[in-house]
This record gives sequence, C-alpha cells and structure tokens, in this order.
Amino acid sequence: MAKATFFFDLGPKRGMGHLRRCEALAAELAGRGWQVAGFCRDTDPGKDPTRDLAIDPRFPVSVRKPDLRADLVVVDSYLQPATAGLRSGGARLATYLDWPQANPSDLIVDCNLGADPGAYAADGCPGRVLAGPDYFPVRVALLKPAATSRGRDRSGPVRRLLVTFGGSALRQLAERTVGELAAAGSALEIRVLVGTLANPGNRLREAIRRLPRASLVSVGAGCDLGEHFAWADLAVSAAGLTKYELALFGVPAIILSIGDDQDKVAGKFAKAGTVRYLGRLEKLDPGAIGTAVSELAADGDARRLMCDAGRALVDGRGAARIADEIERLMENRG
Repeated sequence: MAKATFFFDLGPKRGMGHLRRCEALAAELAGRGWQVAGFCRDTDPGKDPTRDLAIDPRFPVSVRKPDLRADLVVVDSYLQPATAGLRSGGARLATYLDWPQANPSDLIVDCNLGADPGAYAADGCPGRVLAGPDYFPVRVALLKPAATSRGRDRSGPVRRLLVTFGGSALRQLAERTVGELAAAGSALEIRVLVGTLANPGNRLREAIRRLPRASLVSVGAGCDLGEHFAWADLAVSAAGLTKYELALFGVPAIILSIGDDQDKVAGKFAKAGTVRYLGRLEKLDPGAIGTAVSELAADGDARRLMCDAGRALVDGRGAARIADEIERLMENRG
C-alpha cells in the first residue's frame, strides 16, 4: 500500500485553507487505496486545533510529527516549506503553492485563477506544474450538496444572504457587513458563518441582534458547510479559498480582500464574472458593502451570469485530477 504524508499550516492566523486542500487530496488518495496521514503546524503549545473540526475520517491528522517514511510527501505550508530533506527514502515531493517561487518539488499545484506554469519554470522549479481552478481540490463533504446546488436558478428574488469569513479571525469583515445591513434595515434572512478558529466577538453579536432575521452559525465539528452554501441566494465573503467553493455551488458573491496576496486573484475572479470584488476591506467607503448587496440583489441578470461563470470555473474534480498526476508520477519513479 502506497503511503502519503501531508504537512500543512492550521491556526487562527493561518486559517483552514491549507488543511482543506490537503484533506480533499488525501481523501481522494485514500479512496484509491493509499494510506494517508497529516501533520499540522502553527498550534499553541498544548492545544490541538483539529479537535473541534469536521475532517474526513480517512485523513487522520495530528500535531505530532508523523513518520517520514512515505512514498509521497505533500506540503501546504509556509512554516514547513518543501525541502530536499523531505525526500527521505526516495519519497516523491508535491507542494501546494499560491505564487511562483523556487521549489524542489516533483509536482506543484497552484490552483489559483491565472496561475502560470511558465513563471514557475522561470524561477527554477524543476517539477510539473498543475495550474488553475481545474486543480482546485474540493472536499468530499461538499460534492453532493454542490451537485444539487449547481442546478438552482439564482436569478430570482434574493431572500437569503450568507456572510462567511472563514476559519480564521476575519471578524472585521463580518462586523462591518452585518452592521451596514442593520443600518439599512435589511429584511433578508441572514446567516453569519463563524469558523471554529474564529472569535465572533461582542460587536458582531450585537450587530446580529439588530437584524430581525439574522443568526450566528458555528461551523465546527459536524457542521455541514455545503448545506449553507446551497441555502444561499447571495453571499458576502473574504477573498480566500471560499470564493472557489461558492463558484462550485453557483452562488453569486461579493468578496473583499484582507491582504496583498488576495488582491490579484480576487481581481481575476471579478474579470471572469464570478464575483463582485469590492477591494481591500480597510479602504472601503462607509456603506459600500450594504450598497453592493442591495444592487446585486436587484440585478437578476447579473446574478445569473455570475452563477454560470462560477460553475464553469470550478467543476469539483480538482482532487481527482491531482491524484491522477500523482499516480503517473509514482509510475515513473526511477
């Protein structure tokens, strides 16, 4: 039985994106007969950030460093970058990356829209590069609800709004969004998703209480995140990996970035027609989010086009495509 070991970052500052990309690929490999295990970094001493998370049971993860004797090592980490030292015993090396940089891996996956394999080659990467949203790895738990959601017509009246700020501490996004909707007297049914690693805070709770049909929903252990994506007519989100999942589900979205690393790709998503991108959160004019929600809710034609563009961009087969390439890599192992 082939064995794969995953290294990924996880924590309040790092978020959950690294875990989720590794989980999707690990589950795909496990379904093909691989033995998989993961090790997470960026944890507080004595704490296990995976404790309250819903993770595919086929992917056991730990804060304890795993046995490095593996056929394949997969890295999705800023804290544990891919190095030749991870090739213990002749293991193949694969890495998730978000921008071109020197890397010794046999296989590089950059699932960002607009990713350019040539840029990696120019930076001295010797391995094969899988680039673009065709390689966005979707968790198994999302595939079934996505299949139903993708058939929905979201050009009709908007009644249900999803506000999601992911698994890390992006509380400012939610506070401002809900606050502006409350000030505008919004009558929408609103769900504010709060990741296990985030702290909602009193300001957000108070803003939610000002809206007659708003609720705070924890997305910890046992939560079916796909249910909330499928429920939504419209979403407001940070410009992280969630924008790919919303595209998969066919949910028109308004997104905001919280860092320089998100700006470039978020702009490309807007050009592709899948989202309305408002820019950096801290640079927005007062009322900008509430206005954007009202305008998009009133424009059914725009939302229909956004749904179509999102479904065309992300089809849910990214993990399978990566696994296919890994198996080809292992067959050519010299």
